[in-house]
Amino acid sequence: MAMSDIEIRNARTHNLKGIDVTIPRDSLTVVTGLSGSGKSSLGRDIAKRLHMTFKDSDHVITDVTGRKPGEITVVIDPGHGGDDSGALSPRGFKEKDANLAVSKRVAAALLDRGYRVFMTRGGDKAVPLYDRPRLAHANGADAFISIHHNAPPYDRDPVKARYAVVYAWNEIGEKLAVALNSRMAAATAGMIPNNGVNRANYAVTRNPEIPSCLIEVDFITSPEGEEASWDPARQQLVADAIAAGFDDWVRK
Repeated sequence: MAMSDIEIRNARTHNLKGIDVTIPRDSLTVVTGLSGSGKSSLGRDIAKRLHMTFKDSDHVITDVTGRKPGEITVVIDPGHGGDDSGALSPRGFKEKDANLAVSKRVAAALLDRGYRVFMTRGGDKAVPLYDRPRLAHANGADAFISIHHNAPPYDRDPVKARYAVVYAWNEIGEKLAVALNSRMAAATAGMIPNNGVNRANYAVTRNPEIPSCLIEVDFITSPEGEEASWDPARQQLVADAIAAGFDDWVRK
C-alpha cells in the first residue's frame, strides 16, 4: 500500500495499529483502533479515519472462531445518506441521521473491544445501495451490519406501529442476527416490542459469503419512537447491546 494513496484526516499524536486489509477498488471510510492507553471515546475514535483509494480484489470468508478481535473485521453500514433521507419522523427528523448516530456509537463500542471496524459512510453522503455489501466483500469483512430505523407501509397507522426487528437472508446471516437481537431485546425490554429475527431478501443482507443482517432499531414515525431514536442515552444503550451481541456471535 503506497503512502501516497492514503490521506489521514484529523490525525493526532496516537500511533495507528498495523492495518492488514484486502484493498478494494472504491473509496471507503476505515475506522481503526488505536494503540496507547485507555478506552476510545466516540469523538476521538470516529474522527481518526483513513480515506483510501482502493483496487480490485477477491474475498475469501473465514471462520472467526478462536480469532482475536484485532483479527476480525466488521463493516457497519448507516442506512441511507446524502439525498436519500430515508423515513421522516413527525417533526421532520431524517432517518439517515439517526442511522449514522447509532452506527458511530456501534463502531466506537466495537473498537473498544478491539475489533477492526469499517463504516460505509462516516458523514452525510450518498453511498449506492449495491456498493455497500460489495465494499464489505472487497475488504475481506467477517460480518456486515446495516443500521436502520423503520416506517410502516402506507396502509398502517404510523402512530401505532412500533417494534424492533433484525433481518437476515441466509443461515450465516441469521446466526449473526440472532446474537445481536438477543442482546438488543434484553436491553430494551419494556421500552419497545421486539419482533425477533426475520428472513428478508434485501440488497445488504443478500450475501452468500459474509454474515450480514439489517437492524431496524425503532419506528421513527411514532412519537415515542421519534423521541427514543434521537435520545443519546437510548442510542448508546442500543449500540452497547449490538456490540455485546457481536461478542456473543464471535464466541458462539
